Amino acid sequence: VMFMLKDCLRDTYPMNDDYTNAGGWKASKLRKVLNTEILALLPDDMRAAIKPRVIDGESDLLWLASEMEVFGQHDWTENDPDRGEQMAYYKRRGNRIKALGDEGEAAYNWWQRSPYASNTTSFCSVNSNGNASNNYASASFGVAFGFCV
Repeated sequence: VMFMLKDCLRDTYPMNDDYTNAGGWKASKLRKVLNTEILALLPDDMRAAIKPRVIDGESDLLWLASEMEVFGQHDWTENDPDRGEQMAYYKRRGNRIKALGDEGEAAYNWWQRSPYASNTTSFCSVNSNGNASNNYASASFGVAFGFCV
């Protein structure tokens, strides 16, 4: 069973320190942060229940949704490995709008794991109104991670 974080974390994070999507999700700094620093913040019993998900041959306990998993058929990520299929939850645009902060008071942009295919500097994202977007890998956005139990 897959779960996605309903809203974004309190803080924003860059996908990478530099303007690059080289190596995609597997090589991203955010992947490492999610599976070390953010994972360590979860309660012990929750961490023990999480099962790894294999994406592009690598196992992750926490992961970001691909552009396909959020938006369905879209041609921004034709080279994105393991794109998956659109999750039923995200078919409704309102479910793609994520809030940021302790109180969840403001809609905010959030990252997807898919590299943007039209350049080497960006990853796909979801903007504050729930539409598809992309941004430089070094921009700081919200993170709505997924996990499997």
